[in-house]
Amino acid sequence: MGEANKGVVKHVFILKMKEGLSDDQIEQMNKDYANLVNLVPSMKALQWGKLEVNNKLGNGGYTHIFESTFESMEGVAEYADHPAHLHLRNLYFHTLDKFLVFDYKPTIVLPNSS
Repeated sequence: MGEANKGVVKHVFILKMKEGLSDDQIEQMNKDYANLVNLVPSMKALQWGKLEVNNKLGNGGYTHIFESTFESMEGVAEYADHPAHLHLRNLYFHTLDKFLVFDYKPTIVLPNSS
């Protein structure tokens, strides 16, 4: 069915920001979070974007998603305790209305070659 991607852990952070934040404040938060990939050695890659509502189920009110790549759960733990991450958490936590955070080891499924 699929092949486990050994040595890769995805850390997903989905959030909704509180009402009343300016576009500049949101843009700065996005830039600061995205810069963690340059500051946290265990973070190997980061992707982020604004969530789009393109189905009848909606998106639960969440507005942004950040997905980081690590080589292990130990790398995720290093990120969680890294001073740069802790600084951003303290700086921006009050701006979040709600959020979800989870980690998973992806299974890759590729199309059959014919």
